[in-house]
Amino acid sequence: MPVQPCLPVYQRRPRLFPFLFQSNSPNMSNMRGLAVVVVVLILGMVCCTPASPQTVTIRLLNAKSGKPMPNKNVIFIWCPDCFAKSEVSIGKDGIGHVAVPAGTNTLSMMGGPKIGNEPYRIAFIECNNPAAASIPIAQVLEKGVVPQNTCSTKSFPPKPGEIVFWALPIPWWRPDFQ
Repeated sequence: MPVQPCLPVYQRRPRLFPFLFQSNSPNMSNMRGLAVVVVVLILGMVCCTPASPQTVTIRLLNAKSGKPMPNKNVIFIWCPDCFAKSEVSIGKDGIGHVAVPAGTNTLSMMGGPKIGNEPYRIAFIECNNPAAASIPIAQVLEKGVVPQNTCSTKSFPPKPGEIVFWALPIPWWRPDFQ
């Protein structure tokens, strides 16, 4: 093995990918160009990522038992214009998620349509107090919101980014027409 002379640090060539640093290599200009493109793309992704939309979590709870109420719908009404609506599907765990539209500062909630062939029927009884209250989105995101439960004394601790909706299933003897 030939002995290499001891070169100053600024003249040493790295042994990893030597073709990048050889001036007579035909691949050198292609590889340097590729390296520049990769660095620019990475910086573009890091510096210019759009702000992700804020998400609110809704927890639909049985007002008497405190247990989740699965497979229901809740409607969010977004203000300042109060015409934009989002229908949120509540999953098997009693939780749903909705993205907050840009430019909104408050929301109201109401029971959504019944799942199935008869969406014009009422899905559950609302137990929030005040009903259809205007709730600041900043409060939901910072502290969480748990409205007063008018159907029982059950409570739930607030969690940032989450809002609780108290409800009761409609008894079989009560009509569920809107």
